[in-house]
Amino acid sequence: MRTERQRVTKRSAIPALGLLAIFVACSEQFPQPNERNAPPPPPAPWGLDDRPISGCVPPAGTPSKALVAFERLTMFPLKSPVEIATQGGRIYVVEQGGTIRILPKDGSTPPLVLDISGKIIAGGEAGLLGMAFHPKFAENGFIYLYFTAPHTQTPAPPNVAFQSVLARYTSNDGGLTIDAASEKRILVVDQPYGNHNGGTILFGKDGFLYWGLGDGGSGGDPENRAQNPNELLGKMLRIDVDGGDPYAIPDSNPYATSGGQKEIYASGLRNPYRFRFDDATGDLWAGDVGQGMREEISKITLGGNYGWPIREGTHCYKPALDCNTPGLIDPVVEHGRTEATSITGGVVYRGTKVPAMTGRYVYGDFGTSNIWGLTQAPPLLLNEDLPRINPSAFSLDPDGEVLVASYSHGTVYRIVPAPPPATAPLLLSETGCVNPLDPTKPVVGLFPYDVAVPQWMDGATADRYLALPRDTQLKLADDGKLELPPNSVALRFIKNARGIPVEVQLLSKDGAGGTGAYRYVWETGERDARLDTAASQQCLLCHDPKANMFTIGLEVAQLDHAGADYGNGRTGNPLKTLEHLAMLDRAPPADLRTLAPLDGFAATELRARSYLHANCAYCHRGGEPTTLDLRHTTPLRSTQACDVPGKLTTGGRVTLAPGNPDESQIITSMKATGEGRMPPAGTSVPHDAAIRIVSEWIRDLRACD
Repeated sequence: MRTERQRVTKRSAIPALGLLAIFVACSEQFPQPNERNAPPPPPAPWGLDDRPISGCVPPAGTPSKALVAFERLTMFPLKSPVEIATQGGRIYVVEQGGTIRILPKDGSTPPLVLDISGKIIAGGEAGLLGMAFHPKFAENGFIYLYFTAPHTQTPAPPNVAFQSVLARYTSNDGGLTIDAASEKRILVVDQPYGNHNGGTILFGKDGFLYWGLGDGGSGGDPENRAQNPNELLGKMLRIDVDGGDPYAIPDSNPYATSGGQKEIYASGLRNPYRFRFDDATGDLWAGDVGQGMREEISKITLGGNYGWPIREGTHCYKPALDCNTPGLIDPVVEHGRTEATSITGGVVYRGTKVPAMTGRYVYGDFGTSNIWGLTQAPPLLLNEDLPRINPSAFSLDPDGEVLVASYSHGTVYRIVPAPPPATAPLLLSETGCVNPLDPTKPVVGLFPYDVAVPQWMDGATADRYLALPRDTQLKLADDGKLELPPNSVALRFIKNARGIPVEVQLLSKDGAGGTGAYRYVWETGERDARLDTAASQQCLLCHDPKANMFTIGLEVAQLDHAGADYGNGRTGNPLKTLEHLAMLDRAPPADLRTLAPLDGFAATELRARSYLHANCAYCHRGGEPTTLDLRHTTPLRSTQACDVPGKLTTGGRVTLAPGNPDESQIITSMKATGEGRMPPAGTSVPHDAAIRIVSEWIRDLRACD
């Protein structure tokens, strides 16, 4: 510094105060010229430098209220199983795409019996839907199938989507295979829309073939077909396949001798997806899928009118058709949309191995996966806290035990007695995941994170944490979802809009890969939260471990954002923090998109899609019946076509009407406060900001694809 001072002293024009200022500023750390204007280094993109380790481990188990359990019959991945039939001690499974297989008793690969995938239309609610063996199959080898197929005319007539076909086939080897070339079409019905195709064909003890057809589709039965005796749609049909060529009409059918379609057995049905006879009583039980308020279970009788579309369940649907019309038959039981969204008819159980089901009509719901046993209302919930399996069909095995086809899992289960219940800590403070002196706070050593677009919870907020054992990693799937490793826990600490702790939610995976969901709820004035087993069961409505949707917010799209608070004034990107701490099993692909915050400045479409992704897409995933793929990373399309010109429809409802939010089911469901609200659990207050943004997006749309 001496040389520099001498140089300055020789400049007599510089005042003494200037010398002092230079001296103070430079001191003994005088910078080099290329350092004087260098900006400070940018902060690290991660929020933590060291990996946190805690003693939070999965609870021992949830006290189960389930009265049954599921026994998987095969590990072979079936493709969208929709029906089960039995014959000669064998169990046959119908796959929606057009194939039929036999389930081997040893659980090995099911042999293929028939493949007609090249001649049918499949997807959504269409496909190979029904199978029935002739009562004298051992003598004639006749098997009847129901499928949807292209119209025989090219091009198809106006307003016809495809045809519902009832056809007879022959097996020449006792049912080991079915001769595809032996097809003989028995009855063909034009379908105006792509949905509400029914699905079941069945022989009764009277030897006649019963066939349930939906109302033709769209939403609300716009042409009132279910009440029109001159239409086969919206009816239960009954024909005599042995009395004529191709069939005869049973003499006792309501319109056998005058007026109306002679094949009609009963009317006023919206979509009788699955029905079965009780062999002991002859009663015909059917599940009828509802519109937006009620799901129905009914006993179908000769000449009965079940009210659709005049009524939905016991509720008036179309007042213009006179809801006081005499003679309408009420369902045996009806479910609101919080319990059921797409009913699947079942079977009457008279077996011996599951006492909880004895004498009960066992049925379920495809959407919620609830399975009930009914003798009289209210029905008994049988699988209260079991993983969801999306039942697409119920049947009885050769021993009279209940079989369930799981559409989403691609397998068939047998219902068996529930195992002895497991136990879990009843108090939150005993879980090892919270501070035992203050259970409102997490234990030290958890990994904190947040998401770009949180779920709407009526104004409540959530703090999120992960507890991963040392040397374990989150598994990154190709679609960006993250899977918990064994012996790990994901937690949400939830506070209401006033900042008061409400509950703590735990999702866990144990050492054997089993998953658990736990909700610890605070009661007024309590110092600790208590395990609520009923509330824990509700978690499984959305957190589906079999569909890689167990931890909904743990995904690249939600975690790849800046600004997460890691304490001590430190912020960072949760995804980059996980990567920096080696908590991911591989680097995230560069092409996975992120979500746009609802209150940000991104384009309206991106914010709307991001909200729908976070609040709807975990249930409404593409590839399942009556669902719309709302993921923001995909084009705006459905697994179904645009049934209504310019409008995207799913499940018969106008899901999205471009340019008109008020006609769009998305907006109607978001605004609802009771029946029909989506999501059906966890929220009851409309999210005004989201409604406004999604409405703006729909208003700007010009076409459904």
